[in-house]
Amino acid sequence: MPAVTGYPPYIPYGYTPADYAQPLPSNYAPPRYHYTPYPAVRFSSGDPYCNQYTPQTPYTPHNPYPYAHTQAAPAPPQGRSRYTPYNVSDMLRIVPTNEGPRLHYDFRTPPSDAEGYIDHELSDDEKMEAICMPPLHEIDVVSKSFPWTIKLRATSPVGVTLWDMVTQIHEELMKGVKDPEWWILSPEERAAISAQFEANCSSIADRDKRQGVCRIDWLKKDTKFKGFSKDHEFLAVRVPDKKKRVNTWVLTLQSS
Repeated sequence: MPAVTGYPPYIPYGYTPADYAQPLPSNYAPPRYHYTPYPAVRFSSGDPYCNQYTPQTPYTPHNPYPYAHTQAAPAPPQGRSRYTPYNVSDMLRIVPTNEGPRLHYDFRTPPSDAEGYIDHELSDDEKMEAICMPPLHEIDVVSKSFPWTIKLRATSPVGVTLWDMVTQIHEELMKGVKDPEWWILSPEERAAISAQFEANCSSIADRDKRQGVCRIDWLKKDTKFKGFSKDHEFLAVRVPDKKKRVNTWVLTLQSS
């Protein structure tokens, strides 16, 4: 048997052992591999060929991926993530009074009068911005200022956009007040709404007095946009169905 010199068992063509192989260093130690020995067994019958045996220790094979099956998946972080239905667009969220809303719009006027937070006309990108993340294709809107539920529907694949909100809420608020809604009010409330109707017809250029009292007159002075939010206390009273609350938002208005 040839002596072990540390050279490889073959020499590439055109090379000599002196050119190719180098002696092993003096402190060289062969690699040690992990293995799990089989447990010692004790044959129950004393016969080494008997296939009935009782292991002395349970055999546990080595798991090269200890986190794959032996540990549970990490728990999700507490609190809401940035991609939940409760995340409203920065253009529409309620901000402190000293800052003012980022969207300036009076629902008595045409949607083309809507402006951004620095008093500029809304750009195409701002109009096409989804009002919440993740985007929704149908949203119910309620408010403390009126008793109706306004349903917003997406007109583009990105979901309900800022422009959908402005145009569709304006269209709904310009609808006439129905007789059952009108006569359920007290005489004082009907008088206040009638006075607001006269004021709006004289101050808004596009307002036709022949339309009669509209929903926008019902709001009296609260006709300017302030923000969208998830007012859970109000939603619990206003929307009894818990499933519908997920896609329902609260519109907050302020005095014009």
